[in-house]
Amino acid sequence: MVNAAIIRKDNKILIVRRAPNKHFSGYWEFPVNKIEEGETSQEHLERDLKEEFGIDLKTGDFFKDNEPVCR
Repeated sequence: MVNAAIIRKDNKILIVRRAPNKHFSGYWEFPVNKIEEGETSQEHLERDLKEEFGIDLKTGDFFKDNEPVCR
């Protein structure tokens, strides 16, 4: 399972650009990563955003569930 965050502050939304050496390099995306076993979606987002971006936050309401698109 994969989780993504929509982070909004002061009428701005955070998106990140994929690194040059990554699959789909240069594409923009919401912060996203795989959920570790035993984590809730909220726990995952709080942990992952802290590890990857140094962002401390408390998650809000669930927004949407979506089926993956394979390319």
